[in-house]
Amino acid sequence: MTDTPEHIMDLHWRLWLEKPIAERFFRTIKDIEQVREVSRELRRSTDLPGGDLDPVREQLKKNNLQPHQL
Repeated sequence: MTDTPEHIMDLHWRLWLEKPIAERFFRTIKDIEQVREVSRELRRSTDLPGGDLDPVREQLKKNNLQPHQL
């Protein structure tokens, strides 16, 4: 964002880096999944082609597998 002052961005970055690596990793994975879910919902609601947003899930569907079956 370009409207956030530099000192606020620095503070945000410092707070992020103070978190344990496992927490940062978990949060990143959750954020990615949320973005993918929003993309899937948008694709479903608008009938627009969205491309291959989740290649692993698409491959599982092709093979008639569920993630817990791996």
